[in-house]
Amino acid sequence: MAESSWRIRRATHVWARNVSFWKFSLLGLFLLGCGSGYMGGPSLSTGASYGLKRPIGTLMNFGDSITCGYTSSPADGTGYIYSNEGYAGQVSMEMEKTPHNLCRPGDLAADMARLWVYPNTNSVMGKNQVYTVMIGTNDANYCGDSNGCIDNWERSAGAAIAWLALPDKDKVLGSAITNTSGSWSRDSDLPIGSSTTDANAAVTFTIDAASAGKILYLAYRVFDPGLRDTTQATVSIDGTVAGQLNSAVDTGHLIATWWSTQESIFLAKYPLVSAGKHTVTLSTASTGGFFSFLWGGISSQNYNNLPGAPSVLLGSVPRAKADDLNYEILLYNKRFLEMANEFQQQGMNVTTVDTFHVYDTSDLSDDLHPNLAGHTKLAAAFQAAF
Repeated sequence: MAESSWRIRRATHVWARNVSFWKFSLLGLFLLGCGSGYMGGPSLSTGASYGLKRPIGTLMNFGDSITCGYTSSPADGTGYIYSNEGYAGQVSMEMEKTPHNLCRPGDLAADMARLWVYPNTNSVMGKNQVYTVMIGTNDANYCGDSNGCIDNWERSAGAAIAWLALPDKDKVLGSAITNTSGSWSRDSDLPIGSSTTDANAAVTFTIDAASAGKILYLAYRVFDPGLRDTTQATVSIDGTVAGQLNSAVDTGHLIATWWSTQESIFLAKYPLVSAGKHTVTLSTASTGGFFSFLWGGISSQNYNNLPGAPSVLLGSVPRAKADDLNYEILLYNKRFLEMANEFQQQGMNVTTVDTFHVYDTSDLSDDLHPNLAGHTKLAAAFQAAF
């Protein structure tokens, strides 16, 4: 499915290949000048190694077909397979853990957050939970840099990463909020959340910022038009309006994925100027409509050096065979660096893994997928991050 869609997309691409090559090269030089070093050297690292080596309680791997172990050239010649010979399976077995690869060929970040991460995880202090995440090749391939594509990817991927990296003690679940007006009930699809269809309904909770400059994260459900009678919710912090959350996708591009997933979870971010307790209120519009608030949270300490804290190993978007697709992947990886930097600066135990430079095109079995040699190189990069 991914390969045929790729061929259709390339056949209708408006850029000439030579123009794409120069765009690709210029972006690489620009990013190199910014200190990222995309075109050579150890690029997608956001600084010194984050986190301490620690025991692993559970290990779960999230992503798409590459995480599932897809290769079209296995050593035994059996053809297209999904197996634990892929990088995620290799890493799990090297760490002496049963492979738990929650992924699907063709998945986008919108699929991963909604279908795999939220229904299957709950990060808790003291359990030494480790998660690997590598998503975005399909987003870049299927959607590219069209209006809203990278925003959809970042908001869904960010919602997944923040949920995994923040322990439950730093989150206020929508389902646990009792200070409400209007009719709110536990979300029937994602029970951690609370949903309403009432006009002018509100939920209010308190969050405590350990220092000035902390970021308040809010996760909520978002839908393509026609799926729900959606609405907006106004976010107020300490009585001052800070922004709007729209339960209908408002990025300029639909969520709809190859698998017909037409909803996801988005992450909104609001910097808090001062330390101390803050009152947060979400209130729906006067027109009413469906709104589901999942959680609000803030990193209360530095988890990079705290034993037992959840840990996320975040892989960049890996390279493809075609230069014009790699140009788009570099755009995603620029946003990847910014997102990873922010989470790290907020104290989350997020370690970046440069998977763009791990292998070259000789390690690809088709346009997108590494062969077994490529998977082994990916596994070594993730293992080094441990």
